Amino acid sequence: MKNDFITTKNPFDNQILQHYKLMDKSELENRVEKCFVAHKRWKKSSLDHRLSLVNNLGRVLLENKNKYAKIITSEMGKAFKEALAEIEKCSFLCQTYYQNTKEWLTPEIIKVAIPDLYSCQVHARAIGVVLSVMPWNFPFWQAIRFAVPSLMVGNGHLLRHASATTGSSLFIEEAFKLAGFPPELFQSLICSHFEVENILSNPKVAAFSFTGSSEVGEKLAAIAGRELKKSILELGGSDPFIVFSDADIDRAANAAAVSRLINAGQSCISAKRFFIHEDVYPLFLSKMKNALSKAVVGDPIEEATTIGPLSSESLACKIELWVKNAIAKGAQIHLDLKREGAFLYPTLLDNVDPHSELSCQEVFAPVAILQSFKSTDEIIALANNTPWGLSASLWTKDLIMAQNLVGEIESGSVFINALSKSDPRIPFGGVKKSGWGREMGRMGLWDMSNPQTLIIFS
Repeated sequence: MKNDFITTKNPFDNQILQHYKLMDKSELENRVEKCFVAHKRWKKSSLDHRLSLVNNLGRVLLENKNKYAKIITSEMGKAFKEALAEIEKCSFLCQTYYQNTKEWLTPEIIKVAIPDLYSCQVHARAIGVVLSVMPWNFPFWQAIRFAVPSLMVGNGHLLRHASATTGSSLFIEEAFKLAGFPPELFQSLICSHFEVENILSNPKVAAFSFTGSSEVGEKLAAIAGRELKKSILELGGSDPFIVFSDADIDRAANAAAVSRLINAGQSCISAKRFFIHEDVYPLFLSKMKNALSKAVVGDPIEEATTIGPLSSESLACKIELWVKNAIAKGAQIHLDLKREGAFLYPTLLDNVDPHSELSCQEVFAPVAILQSFKSTDEIIALANNTPWGLSASLWTKDLIMAQNLVGEIESGSVFINALSKSDPRIPFGGVKKSGWGREMGRMGLWDMSNPQTLIIFS
């Protein structure tokens, strides 16, 4: 960002893609006002009408998936096949809400013994205008998975996307318009970080959703708290991947590699810390190394490519430095570190100092660190030894033991014998510094609503 413009670049070749003029304070305030007016009309519309438009949105996304996938790939380097899958997943989310919203928004009936009580109900009501601040790593998915349930409840929606994916933001706005949504109900804002704070403080913005780093989330949450505005925070993660001695090692090792390589490792929900029981540690290490080494690094637009560049060369350089620091402190490397510009090849280490950056920071790159464990008590302590708590993956054939262990793991979700992933039918969110609130599923509707209790006496 320079002066009054945002400049986007392709991380593959560092070529400038586009210059976008920043909206000034007056234009931003005007857009908030128009969104507020549109929301007032929208919340009075029938649920059937809203659902017809979200059904249209799913169709628009599929019809334009190649165009939308190309802007994702060009702006943040994602492999084109993954970008296509992202758009298809957004369309599936639209269909999920089209099929389930009526049931999920059914008022809750509370049975309570009060004299002359006819009915006690809880309804999900619209909050108002919601500001969402979204990251670059899944530019369509992150924005749409929150916007759709928010709009179905009756809210208006303002999107301030990461500067690097400004083009994606405008295409998302286009998709909503093509689907028939009122043009001022969903708007993309091109503005500075400073203006985000001003917008959040605007009295006509009732709530906000943020996906991104814990540090930025804390700052925005402080503003929302001061203004007493509802918020949903989906922040960082350093998810544990736990393999017990009785696990299917082939399945677990392959899933571990897939999880670490999703979006070139730039995913908050991908596994980043791998804890392997000492009895199967050498075997697992060998198999995971083999799986990681099969990744095809290259031009993200090519069909054969499975890993494109990181979002920027500066990010690749930072992670490269972290790996070198870990090696200097005694870490053993099993898959060699290699960086070419913004490209970082899959890297595998163990014996990593617990105080090094690789152990203490969220690693947004295809870098995996392994550690052995002996006992259940030890693995619970290791898994929870992080400020984050987004998700966890646990591998064993002893499902009773696993289910008993789940309650001890501090995370928003736990997957047994599967890698962590998000699904529009299932609530998603974290604990500790991974945030609060839930997106998707029934909770994704209710968390972006004002629950209103209706008590009727005869």
